[in-house]
Amino acid sequence: MSEPNVNGNNFEIPLAKQGEIKITDYILESLDKVAKAENFQDYEIEVDHGSSIGDGFVGLLIKVTIKDKVNSEHFLKVLVKIPPESEARRQQMGAIGLFEREIYVYNVLLPEFVELQKERNISIDAGFYNFPKVYFAEFNKELNDAIIIMEDLRDSGHRMWDKQKPINYEHSKVFLTALGRYHALSFAMKKLKPEKFEKFKELDDFITGKRIDQSFIGYLQTTVAKAADLLDESELKKKEKLKNLTENLYENLKFCLQPEEAEPFTVVTHGDCWFNNFVYHYKKKDLPDNIVLIDWQVSRYCSPVIDIVYFLLMCTDHELRQKHFDELLNIYHNSLKELLEKLGGDIFMQFPFTALLRHLKKFGKLGLITSSMAIPMFFTNKEDMVDMDFMAEQLKNLDPVELEVMMKAYMEKMNKSNDRVDKRIKDVLIDCFRYGYL
Repeated sequence: MSEPNVNGNNFEIPLAKQGEIKITDYILESLDKVAKAENFQDYEIEVDHGSSIGDGFVGLLIKVTIKDKVNSEHFLKVLVKIPPESEARRQQMGAIGLFEREIYVYNVLLPEFVELQKERNISIDAGFYNFPKVYFAEFNKELNDAIIIMEDLRDSGHRMWDKQKPINYEHSKVFLTALGRYHALSFAMKKLKPEKFEKFKELDDFITGKRIDQSFIGYLQTTVAKAADLLDESELKKKEKLKNLTENLYENLKFCLQPEEAEPFTVVTHGDCWFNNFVYHYKKKDLPDNIVLIDWQVSRYCSPVIDIVYFLLMCTDHELRQKHFDELLNIYHNSLKELLEKLGGDIFMQFPFTALLRHLKKFGKLGLITSSMAIPMFFTNKEDMVDMDFMAEQLKNLDPVELEVMMKAYMEKMNKSNDRVDKRIKDVLIDCFRYGYL
């Protein structure tokens, strides 16, 4: 690893590049378990990159085809998700802990939710089954390693939304319908199987609880302060509110994610509802008929509106919110209500619409914090993405002055302003004030 070039305020950060695919013994052993379970006897594997540069910050994806050596028509295409190879990056991002969380969701939480629905005869069309088929998922404590082997949805007509474009009404509707059903399962299990649900309450906020540090808080503060600069100089009261939010950012962030602040209207959220974490299926061109939610690494027990504001403020634009915001909230809540009542719940007791509105006012500010950080990244071209392994390695060794210089250089690369970025962030600000979140 090369030494950082710190010269005054300059810090050269190398750009990310597609690394060599390395298939470890652990990956091979895991693939062999899948192959045998899927009735492959004598087989070979082909590997390729499973994602583009910048698609994943914590996990690496490898596309693998398992091919029968005798029967050419017998093959299986899967995606293998593994933690970064760099030990420094694993440590800085808490990668193993995040994988452990996602594996728990796939191996324990979602199967419990499926069982609950099957007990109540909830069909595929009426319930929440919107997650990928996972062939094998393991957190190996002895090796301090983890792996997830799942279906490659791209081969069945699924695709991601282009993150450089705000999402449209039809795609928002499909997502919020699925999200409402997903949240309904927490409310239903709380009532029907409280002793089983109790363990899911332990899914705490991994980021603010274990991984957050002053450099990350400083980064968030800078992005929110930069958003505030987009306001007119005459908007003094709004600027003062944003200054207070920035100065107390960690406290605000932690407040929004504490389950105690949201009870009794708490659920297990998805936690990371942005473009790269769901894929749509299409029967007609550009008209989605289904959705699959992926990447459950920061799933946590907190208010359901955390998922809602994360999606609506980051992924939609001001024009869509102006036309359809109330309608989209009703789509979400009606979807939750329909499934919850089929499961024997009572929406008026467990999560009335008035509670949803109160939670939006109480926790909606989180949408600005996440949007001000993430929206500039939507418009970062793949060729401009920085080398995260390099960043993680340097974070181990830099003194406070060098750290500040490096973070400034990183923000300049990842938060380049342009008209589209500034408009999206300013519109988030406008809407947060209009809805009473700030």
